[in-house]
Parts: sequence; structure tokens; C-alpha cells
Amino acid sequence: MSQNKELTAGTIRNRLRELFHVSVSLSTVNKARREMGWSSNTGKYCQQISHANKRARMQWSCQMFRRQEDFHDVIFADESSVEMNAHGKLFFHHCTAGMQMSTRKRSRPKHAYKVHVWAGISYRGRTPICIFTGIMNSSLYQRILSAKSGR
Repeated sequence: MSQNKELTAGTIRNRLRELFHVSVSLSTVNKARREMGWSSNTGKYCQQISHANKRARMQWSCQMFRRQEDFHDVIFADESSVEMNAHGKLFFHHCTAGMQMSTRKRSRPKHAYKVHVWAGISYRGRTPICIFTGIMNSSLYQRILSAKSGR
């Protein structure tokens, strides 16, 4: 635990089985971890779509259904970013006294390396996936679209 503060109980159980040929339950691992002074905290959670936006999306969907919209001339595109950072949801810390006290805070880079993934889908099918770094601006977007259309 002191070397990797993100070890799950399942990983610890598997390592105990591999190294010492000891079979223990997950609850035993969790209990032992608590008794040694380790506790955990989770990341913050936030609602991705507000209730007002859910209603607005439903109304829009119903309107498109009533119009019998077939989306022949529409392409739905989206971009997702993947941050190259190694940290899990749980972070374990050990309560000790003095200067050697393990902090409850995790260090992380100020600007972690990011990779962006862009793709689209239309009535005619999907686009190829475009992976890039940096900022999606107008010229990059136009280059992506012209490469996808074969221009």
C-alpha cells in the first residue's frame, strides 16, 4: 500500500494468493487495511445532464419524430479527450504522526498530456476516427472534414 496507494482489494487478494499461497476474502482485505490505519476517499461526482436539459432533449426528439425527420443531410460529430494521467477513483492514505505523515492529497501534473479523438456518424455511415493533440480550431476541423470526404 505504501508503494501504490491505488491498489484495490481484489489486486491485494490476488497478490497474496500468488506470493504467499494464501486465500482471503475481499472483506478480510478491507478489514485488515482499515485496521492498519488506511482509509479511502472517492472523487467528486457531478450530474452530466441537468433535468432541464433532459426535458429539452426529449422535446426536441419528439419534435423530430413528429416531423418524420430522416437525418439524410446531417452528420453527428463529437470529440472526446483522454488525459494521460494515472490515478484511480480511490486513494488510500495512512494516518501517522510527525514529519513522515502521508498526505491525503495527490500530486498531479498542472497540464497533463491530452489526446483528442474525433469521429462522426451519419445516415450514410460512420467517419474514420481522427486522433490529434492540441486545439481543435477551424482550420484543423476543415482539414479533417476534407480528408474524410476525399477532397
